[in-house]
Amino acid sequence: MSEVLIVGSIGYDLVFEIHGAIKDKIVLESGSVKNLDLLFTAKDLRKMYGGIAGNIAYGLGNLHTDCAVFSVVGADYKLDYGKYLSDLGVKDYTVALNDRYTAAYYAVSDSNKDLIGVWQPNAHDEFHKFSLNDTIPDFSNVEYAIFSPGTSASMAKHIPELRQLNSGTKIIFDPGPVINFFDLEDLKNSLNFADIIIGNEIEIPILLNKLGLSISDVINMSKTIIETLGSKGSKIYTDNGTIVVAPIKVDAMEATGAGDAFRAGLLHGLAKGKNIEDSAKIGSYLGALSTKFHGGQGYSISENDLNYIRRI
Repeated sequence: MSEVLIVGSIGYDLVFEIHGAIKDKIVLESGSVKNLDLLFTAKDLRKMYGGIAGNIAYGLGNLHTDCAVFSVVGADYKLDYGKYLSDLGVKDYTVALNDRYTAAYYAVSDSNKDLIGVWQPNAHDEFHKFSLNDTIPDFSNVEYAIFSPGTSASMAKHIPELRQLNSGTKIIFDPGPVINFFDLEDLKNSLNFADIIIGNEIEIPILLNKLGLSISDVINMSKTIIETLGSKGSKIYTDNGTIVVAPIKVDAMEATGAGDAFRAGLLHGLAKGKNIEDSAKIGSYLGALSTKFHGGQGYSISENDLNYIRRI
């Protein structure tokens, strides 16, 4: 039975919505800050499961796709988040550090939707110290693997590791915001081992610029590029031409984790043997569905959703 492997970050999202506006606390005089009093009163705390790998695993689990997740977490993960993913059918290949906490993202949002965010890596900082085969017993069934952040060091380590462990696995390179932390040789190696490169309309140009390559250059290396465009859909660049995938129109609440939901839908389609275009259409559907709810794992997938996806 084929399996999808998800390698990347797992963390908690802790979100406070405050009374009033952040900017009202910043007093300027002649263009400089005169007073800075950032004491706020908060509404209810929302603690949500997150991290890119966790969000992708959540989507695949809800789509009943055989999948496994590899990451580095703290002891707290085993108390709730780990069981939650396991209950969805996700195989848990995380490394748990008993003396550390799982990564966390703290966000303070106000009535104007302005945001202050703090990322606390915690155990995530140790990701590059562990190998895939530290906890994964068998790679023979891994048909697709996505490498999402992560750190640049962990991605540069784990991608060639998997290629050695299973030469037939289709590798998706998804560097996201850590692309700026790659040195050139690690970036070249990661690209060379990959079959599919995915990123948004900011990340793909940065990647190409750092490598000194064009889209055509990458396509000529027998790679496929998927460029996600948010509410505008996505583009797929292949050696057979460019495919434009239209967006799914919804009344969006927020876009947190929509890209991760897109990736879950994409991987579900590929794992079910669908072509890259139809798989991206499933990704668009799941990404749009996720925007109707708060958080990267706030959405659920109904039987009607599953029936729609089966017809794509």
